[in-house]
Amino acid sequence: MRGLLAAVAVVLVEFAVFAMMPTGPVPAGVLALLAAAVVVALWQRYRRAEREQEAAVNRERLRLARDMHDRIGRRLGLAAVQAAALEVRETDPERRAEARRVGDSLRGAVEDLHGLVAVLRGGEDAAEVDFDHAAAASLAARFIEAGAQVELRQRG
Repeated sequence: MRGLLAAVAVVLVEFAVFAMMPTGPVPAGVLALLAAAVVVALWQRYRRAEREQEAAVNRERLRLARDMHDRIGRRLGLAAVQAAALEVRETDPERRAEARRVGDSLRGAVEDLHGLVAVLRGGEDAAEVDFDHAAAASLAARFIEAGAQVELRQRG
């Protein structure tokens, strides 16, 4: 954009210089057409570069979404299935409950991952996605149940 503005300034200065010359109105009209052509060409070039940049960003977002879904999603899904199998096989009630909590956490992580992938595929800004305060509190509670010390601070 800065280059476009500089080119327009140069053309306007040249137009002013040529307009003061005693050659008559024809060169000024020709210069005006030339200036308009230069401005249009530079604007089109700027817009094309802007579209190419947007397309590159979108391609990268889709690549990230695909990689996250394929790599992380597969592993989280497998771990959730393993936790469910452990829950079914376990005879100790406390260990069965722990396996259930692990499975619930993994299923929640899979859901979160699907949400992130949807944001990346849809092109939404992360800032546009609503923050779920209840989910954050629930996550903090699960960490506390697991024995971690957690401090949850909410603003806004």
